[in-house]
Amino acid sequence: RLGVCDFVAAAVIIFCCLAFRLPRLDGQGLVLDELWHAEILAGNGSAHLRLPTDVLLSPPDLFTPVAPWWHIWSRVGMNHPPLNFILLRWWMNFFGGTDDSLRMFNVIASTLAAVVLYDAVRLGNGRGTAICAALLMAVAVPQVDYGRQVLDYAQLMLSAMIAIDMLIRIELRGANWRRVIGLGMASLAMLLTHYFAVFGIGALLLYASFWLRGGQRRWVIGCFICVAVIFAIVWGRFMWAQRQMFSLEDPSVSFLINQGPGRVWLSIHQALAAPAMLLAPAGSSMGYASMCMAVLFVLPFVMRRRDCLIWGIWLCSIVLPLLGMDLIRQSNHLGYVRYYMLAGPAVYVLIPAIFARARWGLRYLLTGAAILTCATQTWDIYHPINSDVRLFASVMGSRMGPEDVCVFMGPGRSYWRAGVQYMMLQRYLPHVPCRIIIATEPPRGDVLGVILRSRYVFAFSAGDSDPKHFLPGLKQIDGRFFLGGGMIYQLVPGGGGHGGWRMEDGGWQMGSGSRTFLRGCILLHPFATCFLRFIENL
Repeated sequence: RLGVCDFVAAAVIIFCCLAFRLPRLDGQGLVLDELWHAEILAGNGSAHLRLPTDVLLSPPDLFTPVAPWWHIWSRVGMNHPPLNFILLRWWMNFFGGTDDSLRMFNVIASTLAAVVLYDAVRLGNGRGTAICAALLMAVAVPQVDYGRQVLDYAQLMLSAMIAIDMLIRIELRGANWRRVIGLGMASLAMLLTHYFAVFGIGALLLYASFWLRGGQRRWVIGCFICVAVIFAIVWGRFMWAQRQMFSLEDPSVSFLINQGPGRVWLSIHQALAAPAMLLAPAGSSMGYASMCMAVLFVLPFVMRRRDCLIWGIWLCSIVLPLLGMDLIRQSNHLGYVRYYMLAGPAVYVLIPAIFARARWGLRYLLTGAAILTCATQTWDIYHPINSDVRLFASVMGSRMGPEDVCVFMGPGRSYWRAGVQYMMLQRYLPHVPCRIIIATEPPRGDVLGVILRSRYVFAFSAGDSDPKHFLPGLKQIDGRFFLGGGMIYQLVPGGGGHGGWRMEDGGWQMGSGSRTFLRGCILLHPFATCFLRFIENL
């Protein structure tokens, strides 16, 4: 049963999670994937991909809701299920659609995921291992990074932790309808949040099939069959409609292509380094330890300890299928931590659990060393090297006028980037003061005539095309590469120009950060306590 020490542990976990997730939460504007998610909340899908090309446009509004929230179900417009977008839309309706408000949703989900992990490990491994695992999850660099972004990984992690907690409770305390429904709802939420959740569901199904007995096994397997049927009914036809987006031929996923020499060994190396990458990015001290941590793939099975087995299966069932995908499809999913971040809790549990019976408090020494390593590598999260999109939009807004034209260039397979560039600008400049062109080829005819009669033409290139091929006479006015927006050029009719201007880095920091942190701790602890009590009574 839950005791006072469990509520104190929950308070410590919440404090650590918020201490690493709230600083400079609004320190940088939304980046590409975050902007895409924020756009879909409007209920019009990926509108930036459907903008008319090579014609003059009045700047459309991409982020103001245009349809009720239930329209999101059929208008996702990207290769993701809809649940996270719908929940974010509800959140936005209550708390607003600002950057820090949208990110706060994932901060809360990431924090609750760490609390639920504590509860699950407490049941199977004891409180000592549970607090170590939860603290590792609180400070692990990928968990902190994606727990602050407007993406679906934090909510996926929360759903997965609830599913594991329910399965452990069924194993230890028996199956009843409340626990089975909880397992089914959490599993369905996983599948409706991200397609790679199927690997986590497979891990739970594998564990239940071989290590549960009697009625418990029948209840769990039946639960997963029902989840699969419900998922196929409510989302199957929409998933089928998205099938073309899963192909590497889709230009928007070209970054996943890995056809270079040595790709096989690269993929194997990335798989072996995955446990270390789930703690902190390799390249410093963790780079030397990455291969050593690969033993986590086999130790749970070699040691034959029941309390570690489910976590070993969880780790292998998520990383190894991605390795197979990369080898077969010549892709590079393992090059991005987010795609296997769901395996993180297994690493955070196995580090203290394997050494739980060692002498001299080795479990706590290793956990402390891992926490210190993670904490020292969070600087880049709070101080990204990319230029702030808000600064980009602010400078452009101060120079543009009704007599100007904005040209967003995306030739060939880069056509989708032109819409992304406009999306970046329109997010932080809601009322773009001039007409725009989404250009996939050099302007001609009436469009070219309007450009030549304009006062100034601001051209945005994604960096993989020559802007001067589109518009001869361009003059580069800023040498930095803006994330997703490329270089900034200006066309001055007649070859003149008013020179460049200097863009200063702005101090976009979240105001009243200390008050926000303390308020979050005070509000989240009672909620997390009630959440744990609810789970305990299942």
